[in-house]
Amino acid sequence: MQGESSTKKEKLYAESFREEWLQDPELKNWLQQDKNDKEASYCNYCNVTLKSANKSILLQHKSSVKHKICFDVAKSSVVITVPNDITRLTEEDNRRMMG
Repeated sequence: MQGESSTKKEKLYAESFREEWLQDPELKNWLQQDKNDKEASYCNYCNVTLKSANKSILLQHKSSVKHKICFDVAKSSVVITVPNDITRLTEEDNRRMMG
């Protein structure tokens, strides 16, 4: 028939965030559910929302240059915990915290 495509059109389905991905060893360290869009995924390292992402797309993101750079930065960062009332620290507390 005239005007019809000879190839079969594929239907695209939007993928929603899945809780089971939080248990997946390849995803669990950097992935979370987006706080503003419960259907979307969020990369903790890159600070980006991944909408309609299935597992394959998430793994592609994990392999991206941007993600690898952000991962390296996060891995090399030092986390410092500061007490709420820092004015009450003693010299002994200071020595213990400084190692």
